[in-house]
Amino acid sequence: GEEEWSGVAAVREYDYTVRIKGAVAGVMSMKLYEREGVYRSVEAMEAEVDRGNDKVTLRFKTVVEEDKEGRVLRAGYKQKMAQQEISMDYDYVTKAGEGKVAVVSVQGGQRHESEAPGPTGPEVRAGRIAMLRQVEEGLREGKKELNFVTVKPEMGPTPVDVKTKLVAVEEEAIRGLSSEGPTSIPVSKWTTTVTGISLLSSEWYHQQDDREDGMPAAVMVHYSVDSPLGKLEADFESKEAAQEAMDKEEKRPELVHSAYIPLERAVKKLWDGKGKVVYRVTTKSGERPEMPEEGYQMVTAEGEEEEEEEEEDEDEGRKKEKKNSVLVTVDLGKGERVAVEDKKYLESFLAPTAMVDGSDEEVQKLAQRVVQKLETYHGPPSPRVLAKGAWAETKRTIKLSNLATGFASASETARTKTGDCSEYAVLLAAILRALGLPSRTCSGLVYLEERDGRANFGWHMWSQVLLPSQEEGVYYWQDLDATLPIPFSLGHILLGTSAMSDAEAHTAELKLVSLIGNLNVEVVG
Repeated sequence: GEEEWSGVAAVREYDYTVRIKGAVAGVMSMKLYEREGVYRSVEAMEAEVDRGNDKVTLRFKTVVEEDKEGRVLRAGYKQKMAQQEISMDYDYVTKAGEGKVAVVSVQGGQRHESEAPGPTGPEVRAGRIAMLRQVEEGLREGKKELNFVTVKPEMGPTPVDVKTKLVAVEEEAIRGLSSEGPTSIPVSKWTTTVTGISLLSSEWYHQQDDREDGMPAAVMVHYSVDSPLGKLEADFESKEAAQEAMDKEEKRPELVHSAYIPLERAVKKLWDGKGKVVYRVTTKSGERPEMPEEGYQMVTAEGEEEEEEEEEDEDEGRKKEKKNSVLVTVDLGKGERVAVEDKKYLESFLAPTAMVDGSDEEVQKLAQRVVQKLETYHGPPSPRVLAKGAWAETKRTIKLSNLATGFASASETARTKTGDCSEYAVLLAAILRALGLPSRTCSGLVYLEERDGRANFGWHMWSQVLLPSQEEGVYYWQDLDATLPIPFSLGHILLGTSAMSDAEAHTAELKLVSLIGNLNVEVVG
């Protein structure tokens, strides 16, 4: 779609200063276009952050094209973190008759085409520009709540429900409207929630004077969300002033060490490769965390059965904590058993995707190397032996581990041989698929020994492989972490899994974002 719009000037352009934890981290822009009855909105953001001791530049762009009725025709996003660039494009028109969305992804120069289920409910009638029109109309009609069915490109092609409620209409001093400084104008303040994402955002809109350019009068002048990594804000500003503020900022937000979870008690026999450990997990916000029972992990809600048996003099704060906590047992002697009746279940974890492409030429070479080495010394390998061979090959392939890589695909990692935990996870998953073994990636916490004299849990990614058991039709998920000296340890807490399909995009990661900075962990047994 970029070629079709080259040479078309933006009808509207708005610029913003982006702050994280109060520090200027970047700039953002929103551009609105119109061409032959098709409307296009482009949001682009550039930010600089620290990941540990490494500085990383993030560039993110989302695009939505819609008709004059607001129906979404095409959408997509492009992300560049350090040197890794990912783009996803969704076409809602070409295969609409088949009930599908055509998906094209490009990662590391590798193009991948796939399909995703099309909208099954109401038509997606709220492209980004249509949403601005509805905000404008809602204010005129005195509405206090607005509901949309729209597309968030970074969450994949599946439509999402957006609910926004009017909080107040007040005067606020807004920069960027005049070269003389902040200007006091009336703004409408809304709170917004998106299906599946446990974050509440705040958006302020100003109703501009009517223009004869066919674009909505409502313009966003402020956006904020209390993200777990700190408050993220975007404030209306002139393009020059926004860039100048970014250039002047010396301290960038740090996004890795700041998310560590300190532990009061260390984990014993961490590297034995056997045994079990029990963790108590709570949220700082008070809700009971929702955690999966997958791989080696079992979860028990604490406090429900024992609440009536509690002694009267038990501390009230402790009662509340137990009622809203879960006990997570990691048992390396037990894997999650899955009865597979439909082969489609297996296929979903074998299919090549942009991030985990087991059909990639370089990934295939690594898989062949695994087989050749094992056959030389052990004869025809079993699936379990193949999986361990893939784990070892991943460790040998990635020569340089750092936090500056970004989020590269398996195809790119097989060539660059650099990365952090996410690159280890996707490369191992891809090699496993190339070997015919279903795989997925895992997101969660990993035990970090002694930082500043204390143990911590840090955010992490690893892999799982689906292996056949001795019982026909029954499989089990086995965890594998290629960043470790042993295949897996007791120091992992699983928060989510993903097949890394093109249709998922960043949905799996976004669903976890409300937990970052919101968890407490205690070693209890």
